[in-house]
Amino acid sequence: MPFSKFKTDAMTKIISQIKPAPHFVMDNYFTKKTPSLSDSVDIKIKKGSGLVLSAVSKNAEHTLTDSGDVFVIKAGIPRFPLKGTINAAEVNELKTLNSIDNQIESVAKLIAAIHTEHRASFDTTYEFMALGALFGKVLDGGGKALFEFATTDEPIKFNSSKTFIETLGEIEDAISEDVGVSANYRLLVSNSLFAKLASKAEKANLFKTGLAIYKRVSNLRAIEVCGVEILPYVAKYTNTNGAIKDFLSGDTGIAVPNVPDMFELFYTRANHIEALGSAPSLYFSAQPEKLSDGRGYSIVSESRGLPVCVRPTAIKKIGFED
Repeated sequence: MPFSKFKTDAMTKIISQIKPAPHFVMDNYFTKKTPSLSDSVDIKIKKGSGLVLSAVSKNAEHTLTDSGDVFVIKAGIPRFPLKGTINAAEVNELKTLNSIDNQIESVAKLIAAIHTEHRASFDTTYEFMALGALFGKVLDGGGKALFEFATTDEPIKFNSSKTFIETLGEIEDAISEDVGVSANYRLLVSNSLFAKLASKAEKANLFKTGLAIYKRVSNLRAIEVCGVEILPYVAKYTNTNGAIKDFLSGDTGIAVPNVPDMFELFYTRANHIEALGSAPSLYFSAQPEKLSDGRGYSIVSESRGLPVCVRPTAIKKIGFED
């Protein structure tokens, strides 16, 4: 059988090159990917204005030090191993093909199907962890917060007495004070706040004048008002005390600037014997392994990564008051 032709290098290349499904946070913000040869990394969280460490999980296997203008977290990079199986029946079907080339092609398709499932699982996990990073949280792969940072700054609020332009100007000023330059940004908001902002734009005739439009961004519904995209984003996480919480609830949201080096995905090589001595790769897959008793072949994949926002105070809280 041609399984021996699919070496680890080829398997890793296959899973790495699979076209991923769109994931809004990872696709738009975590474009910087930093390899590490170690199982842990030193993450420098810039304090900025009003940043405090609000909670640390009692189960966090990490260390944190306060070093001047940064918090330094020595964090282990989570490991996400997955296993799939090409069963004996599928292997027997391969034996009926009349040429080795046809067998190789069929094996490649079976492997690709398993890799596609594994890659989707990895990327969905990273999307959730990345979303947590936008809210000042360092999450493990199970959705639990290891560290939570908070800012003492008050939310910037939309209201009936201020125009959209006035409030957006306040947001831009607050972001530029933190990052030093004007920056493009989006608003990620609760469903409740999204409805109120859309209504506010409607009442101000911004849709009629073309200053506001409905659109889709990365397959998410959105409005764009005065050049700023506003998207509802709903998700939950488990806090350091084990309670399930909404990232956004009530009339709340965040303004997220798109600033280079603000978001970072740390990754290291797989904890697998065939990865020893190789360069770090975000996605890894080993050569198919023959199972005992003729049960088929095992396809093992692994990813080890940790998305972090290193400048959480640049993300501004927003709200609404009547």
